[in-house]
Amino acid sequence: MDYREYQALVVKELGEVLKRVDEGELQRALEAIKNADKVVVYAGGREGLALKSFTMRLEHLGKDARWAWDDTAPAVGKGDLCIFAGGTGVVGHVYYTANEVRQRGANVLVITASPKSTLASYADTLVYLPGFTPNATGDVVQSAQLMGNLFEQSLLLLCDIMVMMLKDQLGISSETMASRHRNYE
Repeated sequence: MDYREYQALVVKELGEVLKRVDEGELQRALEAIKNADKVVVYAGGREGLALKSFTMRLEHLGKDARWAWDDTAPAVGKGDLCIFAGGTGVVGHVYYTANEVRQRGANVLVITASPKSTLASYADTLVYLPGFTPNATGDVVQSAQLMGNLFEQSLLLLCDIMVMMLKDQLGISSETMASRHRNYE
């Protein structure tokens, strides 16, 4: 295949995944974020890269948001929200961390392609993102892409859409968000 064929394939797959996201689940996730005192975010691998960018944008929205394994990450408790992503929902260190924060009273938001997984079982709020990743147990959109690319790409786009929705719902301007971006780089 050439570039145009791959481009059309990837865009089609992403569109199918994002079209199948349940808006009710998504709105519950947005409410959980808006109501949280602090937000701590975590996922492994490429899913983690997508969520790191989401963490940055949550900060730009004015939320106290941190990456879980950054040395400056705070303790969590009642009133806090921890956001996790896991395509399969069976990566041990991710669901272990979800269990730990839950035991400390924090709410858990999970984004997954495996809604009956171990990770999903810790969720107070769940968003089913049906992008293919190997060993996902949900009814996922199949993919011709490598490994878990479709879930990982869909996760990044979903998080960007969530930021746009939060911006509107919170009444925050693009200029205000930009003013919160690191200004010493």
